[in-house]
Amino acid sequence: MSDFLTVEGLRWQKDGKTILDIQNLNIGEHERVALMGSNGAGKTSLVRMLALLGRSDKGKISYPGLGSRNELALRRELSVVFQEANLLKGTVLSNVTLGLALRGIGKKAREERAMDWLRELGIAHLAKRKVRGLSGGEAKRVSLARAFATNPKMIFMDEPFSALDVPTRSAILRDLASIIQRNRITLLFITHHPAEVPILADRVLVMDKGMIVEDGSPEELFRRPKSLVSAQLMGYENIWDGIYKAEKLETGHLRLEVQDAADLTEGEHVHVLIKAEDVSLHEPRKGRVNVSEFQVDGITPMHDAYLLSDSHEPHLSMTMTRADYLSLRPEKGSRFEVHIPPQSLIVIRKR
Repeated sequence: MSDFLTVEGLRWQKDGKTILDIQNLNIGEHERVALMGSNGAGKTSLVRMLALLGRSDKGKISYPGLGSRNELALRRELSVVFQEANLLKGTVLSNVTLGLALRGIGKKAREERAMDWLRELGIAHLAKRKVRGLSGGEAKRVSLARAFATNPKMIFMDEPFSALDVPTRSAILRDLASIIQRNRITLLFITHHPAEVPILADRVLVMDKGMIVEDGSPEELFRRPKSLVSAQLMGYENIWDGIYKAEKLETGHLRLEVQDAADLTEGEHVHVLIKAEDVSLHEPRKGRVNVSEFQVDGITPMHDAYLLSDSHEPHLSMTMTRADYLSLRPEKGSRFEVHIPPQSLIVIRKR
C-alpha cells in the first residue's frame, strides 16, 4: 500500500503547553483509520493540522498520494465533517452544492452531482426542504452529502455521530462504511465509541498527551491492548494493579495464573486487565485454575445480558448471560464461584 499522507516531526504548542508531538505517521492510500484518545489528547488538533486548517510550529505534512500541489489545491482534495452539522440557512440542496460552487462548477452540473449524493445517502426527497426543520439524523446525512459531493480523495471526521441516537447512528454507519469502501476514499475519523471502530476502520491510532501511543488493527486493540489508555478506551471493565510473585500475579485477594508472563521478573509491578465478558461462572469440569468467590455488589441490566460487580477487592466485573441470570436469580449479597481464564488476562508493564 502506497502512502497517501505522511507526517514527520509534527509539533505544536499553545500557551506553553505541547498539544501535538507526532514524530512519524503514515496513512496509506484507501486506508480507513480510527483515531481514539481521552478528552484533551490532541485528536481534534491533529485532524485540523492534517486537513490543512491549522499550522504547526515544526514538522512536515505531505500528501505523496496527491502529488506535488499548492496548499489550496490540496485542500480541495480533502473534506472535513465536524461533530456539528454546521448547515447554512437555505435548502438541503443549496447546502450540498456549496462546496461545488466554490470550486467554480456550473449550476446544472453541481445540482446533478449533489442529487446523486443525496440519493446515495437516502435523502433525495429532502432536496428542497429548509434545513431548519431537519432531524439530527437528516442533518448529519446532509453534512455527509456535502462532504462527499466534492469527490474528496480523503475525508476527515471529528466525532460526527456523537449526538445521534443508537438506531440512527447504526443506520448511518452502515451506509457510510459502504460508501467509503465502494468509492475507495481514504478516511481518518475521531471516535469515543469502540463499537464504531470495526464498522469503519481497518486500523486504529490511540493518542495520549499529544502523542500516538498505540497503532494497530481493531482486533489487536480490542483483544490485546498494549497500553493502559488503550484498554480504558476499549472498554475494559477490570483494570487492576498487581505484582508478579512466585509465577503468579497477586492483585488484592486474587492470585492468578496468566499465559503471557514469560518476560516478567519476580516482584515486578504491572497492570492486569480482563474484559467482563471473559469472566464466567465456574464449571468444575474446567478445573480449579483461577477460581474465585464472587459476592454480588451491583447488577446493571444490559441489552441482552447483565453486568455484575463483586464486593471483594479488587472489584471484579463479569457479564452474565440472560439464561444464567434467570437460572440463578442473583441479588445483592448472592455468592457463587467464577472462573478467570489465564489466556484472557492481559498484563501491561508499569511505566
